[in-house]
Amino acid sequence: MTRRGMPLLTEREREVVALVAAGFKNKAIGERLAIAERTVKNHLQSIFHKLAISSRLQLAMYAIQNKMERG
Repeated sequence: MTRRGMPLLTEREREVVALVAAGFKNKAIGERLAIAERTVKNHLQSIFHKLAISSRLQLAMYAIQNKMERG
């Protein structure tokens, strides 16, 4: 599913994307969001699949292009 051509990410997935773009590692993301590191990894797998990307760098670039980074 998409909204205006963009894949639909959940609110939690958007939070994870913003934290990845800010340079946080999985463990730190989990601590910030009060979720397990394994849950962060699951969110990232889902995000990578939805966005058809395969790296954190691509994800950070996506976040910047779509103004999703935390600031």
